[in-house]
Amino acid sequence: EFQIPIDFRFKNGTKIENRSVQLTKLSEDFYFALPWKPEIARIDPEYGLLAKIDFKKPRDMLFAQLEDESDMIGRIWAIEALQKKGDKKTVEALAKRLNEDPFWGVRIEAAKGLNEIHSEEAREALLASQVQPDDRARQAVARAIGGFYHESVPDALIHRLSEEENPMIAANLIRSLAPYSNSETQQTLLRELNSDGFRQFRSNAAISAMKA
Repeated sequence: EFQIPIDFRFKNGTKIENRSVQLTKLSEDFYFALPWKPEIARIDPEYGLLAKIDFKKPRDMLFAQLEDESDMIGRIWAIEALQKKGDKKTVEALAKRLNEDPFWGVRIEAAKGLNEIHSEEAREALLASQVQPDDRARQAVARAIGGFYHESVPDALIHRLSEEENPMIAANLIRSLAPYSNSETQQTLLRELNSDGFRQFRSNAAISAMKA
């Protein structure tokens, strides 16, 4: 026999209901009477269990969880679940998180999620989200854009490259130009080849892009 305590949390706006149960079998069903319809349902909301929880939820609950700024991990898990959908509404929701979330880590996951969806709408959302206040989020967007191949990509990368001061992010932008062989791209790579910056990140990236 075993006993594992599991906590549940249900939310509707500012209203919160917590419930606790004891898991004693390999398979059990639990039912809860609630005073209102929950917008968000969470298992182990305080992360006390050493376990990966697979909790399949309706899309509306995932979208609500994605907007809950009091639950950072919950927002990341919502992104992981929603990126499997890939529809236009999901792209819009992830793009909003990418541009508005208060935590850079959630922005990174939103960029990865858009790259995973890999649709035209996802590509355009990433291209429109290159200006990020945190270097780590900006780096994630640069990497995600590099995963797409489309005629709109090189111009956007070159424009961003002219404004990017972080040499490591600039290097990622340069390497993402490798698949494109138009004249503007070639001129950009030649210019970056002759650049003189911190640890030669930009010039080394230009060499890698040219080789590729």
